[in-house]
Amino acid sequence: MPFQIFGHSPTHPRPEALEALVSLRSYWEALRPPGGLPPRAALDPRSLGAFLGQTFLIQRIGTGLARFRIAGMGLHDLTGMDPRGMPLSCLFDSEGRQRLQPLLEQVFRAPAILTLGLALKAGWTQPPIGARMLLLPVADGEGCTTLALGALACAAPSPARPVRFSLLAEAHERLPLRHAGFSGTTEGGTLPPRTVRPDRPYLRLVKG
Repeated sequence: MPFQIFGHSPTHPRPEALEALVSLRSYWEALRPPGGLPPRAALDPRSLGAFLGQTFLIQRIGTGLARFRIAGMGLHDLTGMDPRGMPLSCLFDSEGRQRLQPLLEQVFRAPAILTLGLALKAGWTQPPIGARMLLLPVADGEGCTTLALGALACAAPSPARPVRFSLLAEAHERLPLRHAGFSGTTEGGTLPPRTVRPDRPYLRLVKG
């Protein structure tokens, strides 16, 4: 049985919107040095092409917290505002914010690739709008993972009210790094190893 929220099964993002996530992952992989992460200096907005509008860059500002540094026009249109400087959690409902914090720590500390299954309430008589978010860790100028490149695939129209996504599911892929002395964050340290193989990301359903 498909997962339901607000009494309906969420719609799926448009295929062209999901293609942006695939393209961004390919772009990120092409910038990765062996056993490392893409450096911030290597990111070139001109290379993002048609999926630039769905792309953003976030910066870790605390435990489980990150804010938008750069955001494409697609995110501006979806939220009805300029999200730069605002926390990533502003896109989530209260329950989603709590669940997001440890997932963001995995992105920066493990580090790991994170994919989120989301839903946006459209109305009492309409099915919620399905969305998907991808977060890819990026090394800053000092070689620490304080940044992440992301993209949001959502077919929602410009909202008449603030956007608040519900978090339905998550999948993460831990990245093995070969560089000795790599620090996951400026605070140092890493999270305990997970039992999931890096080449086999798993999907975990998040229930209320």
